[in-house]
Amino acid sequence: METQTTESLLLQIEKLQNRLSEADQLIELIRTGEVDAFALSKNNKPEIFTLRSGDNAYRVLVENFSEGALNLSEDGLILYANTAFLETLQLSHEKVIGQNITQFMHPDSKETFNELLTKGLDGKSKGEINVMVGNKSCPVYVSLASLNPDMPSVGIIVSNLTERKQIEKELEAKKHLQNIFQNAPAAIAIYGGPAYKYILANKGYEKLTNRKAADLLGKSFKDVFPELKGTGTFELFDGVFETGEPFTTPEYPMMVDIKNDGVLRQGYFNFSMEPLKNNAGEIYAILAMTYDITEQIVARKKVEESETLFRMALFLTAKTVFKQNTQLEYTWIYNTHPTFEMKDLIGKTDSDVFGNDAAEILTTIKQNVLNTGDMFTGDIQLEMGGKLLDFAMNVEATKNSAGEIDGIMAVSDDITERRQYENNLMKSKTAAENATKAKQQFLSNMSHEIRTPLNSILGFAKVLLKTELSVQQKEFVQAIKTSGKSLNLLINDILDLAKVDAGKMTYEAQPFEIRKTIASILHSFNLKISEKNLKLEEEYDTKIPAVLLGDLLRLNQIFLNLLSNAVKFTHEGEIKLSVKLLSETEKNVTLKFEVADSGIGIASDRIDSIFKLFEQAELSTANAYGGTGLGLAIVKQLIEEQEGSISLSSKLGEGSTFSFIMPFGKTNKKSEEETEILNTNSEIKNLRVLVAEDVPLNQLLIKIILGDFGFEYEIVGNGKLAVEKMQTHTYDIILMDLQMPEMNGFEATEQIRKTLKSQIPIIALTADVTTADLSKCQEFGMNDYISKPINEQLLYSKIVELVEKNK
Repeated sequence: METQTTESLLLQIEKLQNRLSEADQLIELIRTGEVDAFALSKNNKPEIFTLRSGDNAYRVLVENFSEGALNLSEDGLILYANTAFLETLQLSHEKVIGQNITQFMHPDSKETFNELLTKGLDGKSKGEINVMVGNKSCPVYVSLASLNPDMPSVGIIVSNLTERKQIEKELEAKKHLQNIFQNAPAAIAIYGGPAYKYILANKGYEKLTNRKAADLLGKSFKDVFPELKGTGTFELFDGVFETGEPFTTPEYPMMVDIKNDGVLRQGYFNFSMEPLKNNAGEIYAILAMTYDITEQIVARKKVEESETLFRMALFLTAKTVFKQNTQLEYTWIYNTHPTFEMKDLIGKTDSDVFGNDAAEILTTIKQNVLNTGDMFTGDIQLEMGGKLLDFAMNVEATKNSAGEIDGIMAVSDDITERRQYENNLMKSKTAAENATKAKQQFLSNMSHEIRTPLNSILGFAKVLLKTELSVQQKEFVQAIKTSGKSLNLLINDILDLAKVDAGKMTYEAQPFEIRKTIASILHSFNLKISEKNLKLEEEYDTKIPAVLLGDLLRLNQIFLNLLSNAVKFTHEGEIKLSVKLLSETEKNVTLKFEVADSGIGIASDRIDSIFKLFEQAELSTANAYGGTGLGLAIVKQLIEEQEGSISLSSKLGEGSTFSFIMPFGKTNKKSEEETEILNTNSEIKNLRVLVAEDVPLNQLLIKIILGDFGFEYEIVGNGKLAVEKMQTHTYDIILMDLQMPEMNGFEATEQIRKTLKSQIPIIALTADVTTADLSKCQEFGMNDYISKPINEQLLYSKIVELVEKNK
């Protein structure tokens, strides 16, 4: 029987029920003699049959009746049988007439029928029994009634229930399939008509989209996700409706409000669309199944997985659904595993199909479900066809109309290839992590090696600028200083990018005043904007709360990159900064920032690549304006890692507009922003400073800096000598380089704290900002750190602050 909808199955059952009612009415009318004629349909043409008196009066009427009809003697002998009954038993007239009716019945039904026959002789009775058709049992419905009081006999109408039982079985299966549909791991929705209005959505779809199915019903997919207009997504639906062909895409990128919070996010999805057709072959709806594979795609992009491993993340397997009775015999199967065919399993148990170990595992699981009624969900490993296979299995008990457990319904999913892919992915991930660690170590070493001489270059440039120089000499030294700062900024960009890539970039949520932050940033660009005779405009939404929670340092970094680009590439006209409130809840706000300029603009075919690493709009741009193409790549990652998004609109020769959306927390706390006041007026002058530094140029530079501060100092070349000096001399503070021969700064600090039991303040001097962060310095007992190239005012302030605290 072809698979049908639940509605069509219920309609068939209703028609069968009507036929049974007609049979009951017919035998009642004949029994009571209330009619002289009765209309029947023969070959879809109505005919009138006249009843005659006597024992055989009803035969003309029932011979052409669509249901089976019999006349039995009081001891159960068949006196008459119509054509429909003979066809039901698949026997001839000669083999039926004169035989006892019970010899054609299933053994389990004989006692039941004898009870019905006894009641029928006294009046009427009806019920369900099983008759034998060849070697098979056939369910039938019988109506019995006494026909002739003078000669005891009974008339029987027999209705074949095979079709009805099949329909009921399919309905029961569909009930369980509905449960499977709702709890499927994929997000599934059914859309109707060209408008793609929601007809049905499962729990997986609700979880994926953060939208209730009840709220979606009747709404159009186009209205729920208007941001997908123009992306080609709606056209995919059109293609399925127009061609009638199913569609599947393994990796579909979408910028979509998937979390239903007003924020567009880049996501990657595996989805397939299947047209649903009526009996006439017309498409009336589309079934779409979606998997969110964003996490897998992001992981793949980070570790550069191979194409084979990538397909693992998208791998979907067909599921097998089956039912077994309480003896664990297979009674119904849908979409069997390719190892078996349906006919191989029906009526068999797991012991008949699998090896001993597999059968024992399956039987134990299923028997426990039968005994307890508890659902089983888990992974098992079975040997099938000589191969060891992995399966994800869900097994639940089924119940009859009386609420009694009558078997189990199970869903089985072959996940063997998925497990193999996962194992390969884990190996690849481990290799990628090791490669990332090696890269981080390389960057750490390079940072130290570059910053160490750079510290001397910038330090001595500052020292030279304090001496008497000619105008030309000052220009030369200033050029050295400017070039050194540019190199330092480049190193910072590369290290920031490495932190983001390694997942080590941290973000803080501190209270800050957004209006003051914007004003401070703009103020820092006033001089450059004035020098180029540009106009600066600011637009600020006053509905934005005064104090927000967020990472002020990263927000400043984003603005500095965007505004620097705007000033660099704009020769005339204006630069505009706007901040707008997009949405607000009790705990959060979402803001939209725009930095617009009237500069050189970007060609439309280069916009997609502008946020990529080391990319600039044109080669001529790099030649004319300089730069590495790192700034916008860092900006994009800083924004997206804080759950934001950035976009660009631009026209060549007309200007560009960078827009980014970011969420912030709301708070009643006061802003923690404070202007750093360097303690250069402290009365502490005659401090004794121990310096551990192995590079001669850096030793010379630190001597000059500490001498300018008016401090006494002693310099040693490694950590071991520093520990020895601490045993014989007294100092107020130690400046400790981290990477030194014989004994590094961390080891020396540990000995000073644990062996010498000294609490003298220690400031780390480091050129490696990727590993020597404050938390690591504190772990070894250091009080603070300062990165190279050294900021003299900041160093002075930290020294004075720590010495005063240690008094």
